[in-house]
Amino acid sequence: MKNYQIASEKINPADCRYPYCIVWTPIPVLSWLFPFIGHMGICTSTGVIRDFAGPYFVSVGQKSH
Repeated sequence: MKNYQIASEKINPADCRYPYCIVWTPIPVLSWLFPFIGHMGICTSTGVIRDFAGPYFVSVGQKSH
């Protein structure tokens, strides 16, 4: 049996890519008053963040470097 490893599933801190993660970011002022309120996104197998930005719209994260 062959051992297959997908290169896109590796964590890459240099490029800020963390596959299969759930990310959470605070919302200024609102999260300061209510720390349990924030904004969520989901990372794909390549580590790109899919952000639920509004009704019927999902934005795609950009490379920060």
